Parts: sequence; C-alpha cells; structure tokens
Amino acid sequence: LMALERKGYVKRTGKARGIKLVYRSDAIRLPIVEKMPFDMPVNAVENAVGFLSVPRDMLESGADHFVYRVKDDSLKEEKILEGDYLVVKRQREAKDGDIVITVKEETDLKVMKYKDDGNIGKLVKTGDIRIVGKVIGLIRLLR
Repeated sequence: LMALERKGYVKRTGKARGIKLVYRSDAIRLPIVEKMPFDMPVNAVENAVGFLSVPRDMLESGADHFVYRVKDDSLKEEKILEGDYLVVKRQREAKDGDIVITVKEETDLKVMKYKDDGNIGKLVKTGDIRIVGKVIGLIRLLR
C-alpha cells in the first residue's frame, strides 16, 4: 500500500481503511495505422484509422510512435495474435530477432520477425520492402 501511495496511485484519507484511488492521466493517444506510403515521409496521424491511449512509460521519449492492429496469426509463436495492438517506435533499421512493421510497394503494413540472413533481411537490402518501425509493446484486449 505504501508503494502504491509513493507512486501516486492511491491516497490515504486519514480514516481507518480510508484509501482513495488517484486518477492519473499519463496516457498518450497514439494513431492506429494500417497503411503507410512506401516512401514513408507522411506523418502517421494522417493515415490513422483511430486512436488508442497508451501508458506514457511504455514509450521512448523524443521518438515518434504509432499503433498497429495485427491482422493474422503469422507470429503466433512470438505470442502475437490477430487483434493485438502493437505499439511501434518509428525507425528504419532493425537488429536480428526484432519484431518489425514493414511496407511493400503497396501501402499495407505487415508485422514480421526480422532476420539479417533471412528473406526479410534480403528484401530490405534490395529495397523491395522497408522497415517503418520496431515493435516495443503489445496491448491485448481480453474478450
């Protein structure tokens, strides 16, 4: 209880068992993006299909972020399922093993696991696909 109070989540009222929840508005609304131009200079908000509030401490300060909604179970072995929301830091490079969002000539985005020596690494090197961001978080709604 004292730890929650120190972090600002609860406040004691001074009465026996008197605890009050403290509303914290430290969430940021990020655009949910499904499509992006191949050349990528466009701001993600311009392509937003909606918005999702994400805890501020999930994000990297000073970086551009967006949210991608997963459309299939192709990364089920990585525990990423259809309908999950992925929090993405916009960047063009990746390390081996990173989960990334990519775009081909068309504008639809796709989530993939990056491997330097695999097909994705070769396609990135030849310019057939581009990395638009690295996945830094996952939000799953339980229904």
